[in-house]
Amino acid sequence: MRKYLLSIPIALMMMLTLFAAQINKKTAVAEENAPAGGPSPTHCLFLPFIINGSGNSQAMPAGPAPNPCEQGTPVPTTTGIDFNGDGYEDFAIGAIGDTNHGIANIGGIQVIYGTATGLDHENTEFISQADLSGIDAESGERFGYAIAAANFNGDAYTDLAISAPLENYDGLFSVGEINILFGSADGLQTTGFQQINQGIPGISGASETGDAYGLTLISGHFNGDQYADLAVGAPYEDIEQNGGIEAAGAVTVFYGGDTGLRTDNEIILHQGQEAVEGEASSGARFGFALESGDFNNDGYDEL
Repeated sequence: MRKYLLSIPIALMMMLTLFAAQINKKTAVAEENAPAGGPSPTHCLFLPFIINGSGNSQAMPAGPAPNPCEQGTPVPTTTGIDFNGDGYEDFAIGAIGDTNHGIANIGGIQVIYGTATGLDHENTEFISQADLSGIDAESGERFGYAIAAANFNGDAYTDLAISAPLENYDGLFSVGEINILFGSADGLQTTGFQQINQGIPGISGASETGDAYGLTLISGHFNGDQYADLAVGAPYEDIEQNGGIEAAGAVTVFYGGDTGLRTDNEIILHQGQEAVEGEASSGARFGFALESGDFNNDGYDEL
């Protein structure tokens, strides 16, 4: 039994975490319609993050939140989060302490779809692991703890990666896993999803009690192709170095492809490697927070 088990305070376990992934919204003419030799169209990044730590639900305000990037009349064209491909941005909310299907604290996500008048509180769906065929949902697994929206398979729809860091698997507790729900004309699909954890053959690493695989997620375009990629944090991961280091932490990067995230070329990053600064140490929890972006403006995201 590992001594570094994930411990989440009761207050956090009951918290409703509202999360909006990065929304990149065009505010000028499309690039392909720009005049030859003219200036490139401008883009504006609108980041509406909402966190409610009180545990009390709040009514969705009428109409969309003010967008400082908006110029002129909105049109149904977006490069942001669009699960159903209708041109309007959508919104995903993690509810990690939700009880549903008779299972306590199983967690779930609420998806609210966008319309010409903003987010439509009547056009929503709630998804938990109990809705996913073949998944053995159990109490306390906290589905929805971290989410990352991106187009992992390169089609016309945004997909959603959802973590359950306290997922039990193959007799081990709190090993963690992520599920990828693919977008479609009908929104996020609960069939044909992708399941990723370290206990599945072909996926790097080994499941251990308390790894909390998927505690953090971030998407990016790390190799510059047309598919989004995903970095998965496992801050309580033991690494096999110097006889084994407990809770040193690790991050796995999966690259996107035609059918979703590829499991044949992922890489694992942790301290102590030549590419990562710092020495691995017990309890370092590398990967506890993640961010991505093209920090050097070379066309590739960094992590």
